[in-house]
This record gives sequence, C-alpha cells and structure tokens, in this order.
Amino acid sequence: APDAAALAVLDYDEESTNVVLVAGSSLQKGDDVVIADALNRNSAELLVGCGYIDNEGDGDYLELEAGLVRVDPLFMQKKAIVEAAGLAASEQRFPIFRDRMPTTLFNYLRLSRVQERTDLDRLSLNSDATLSPINEYEVLNLLLLDLQDRLKQYEGDPNDDRELSMKAQLEPNSLS
Repeated sequence: APDAAALAVLDYDEESTNVVLVAGSSLQKGDDVVIADALNRNSAELLVGCGYIDNEGDGDYLELEAGLVRVDPLFMQKKAIVEAAGLAASEQRFPIFRDRMPTTLFNYLRLSRVQERTDLDRLSLNSDATLSPINEYEVLNLLLLDLQDRLKQYEGDPNDDRELSMKAQLEPNSLS
C-alpha cells in the first residue's frame, strides 16, 4: 500500500466553488503530480479523460470479440457450457494485454471449434488444456486472421505511434 503521507485529498470548496486538491506531502513548483488511475484505464481513455498517457501502459489492451456459430449442430450444448461459465454465446469480448492473453479466450475458441460431441466433455473453460493439434491450429489461425484484419484497417504508421508513446512529455495541444 502507498505511504499515507504521499496521498492527496480531493474536495470541493463551496465558498470558492472550486475543486481543491491538497497534497499529503510537500511539493515544489515544477514537481510532477501523478494521478493514480483506480479504474485501470488504457492509454486512449487516460488521454481523453485526464490529458496524459501512462508510459507503463499496464492498462492497455486490445479487445477481441468471439462468438459461437449458430448453425453449428452442437450450438445448443456449447451455448449451455459458455453461459454456465458466465460467458455469452455471441459478442463475447476478451482483453488482450501486451504481456498476456486470458486463458478463457483460448478455451472459448477451442470450444467454438469442437466438432465431436464427445470432445465437449474433455474441454474445460477453467483450465488451459489443448484438445487436439487440429483444434489448436484452428484456434491460433482464428486469432491470427482477426489480428491481421485489424492491422489492415489501421491507417496510422506504427513507427510514428511508437515514437509518440516514447516521448517523455506530451503536450495536450500537440495532438491536434
């Protein structure tokens, strides 16, 4: 836990009708004040909401959407399995962080590609286990194709974006 002396108090002053931020430790003119983001927002949300980008970017993620195929003969059984796990049969979203992907995403995709009823019993949404080499190949291809499609839609230059994110300071007006 952070040192209590380093915390600040945010309040509203009715007399001056201003929001007042009082630091819990002494600050000098020009000292950086860091806003802790309890919402763990990604860099885009931080930029819009707070006017800065977190260089660590722990909250940055790409969201992938997955769903079961309605014409699949095993659709109803698969739907029951995902709903029992608290997931949706369509438009289920999964975050992909730069250093990790949720096991549930892989298991969801593995389930979506199952073609034999007997394989449904062998698959768990809670543990990371390969069902078969063919199933794993299909899952990895689904992910690859989805990510390739997203890259094709990107109009910017990734090198420019990388340079921008590495700048030590970003002035609010420099984005226009």
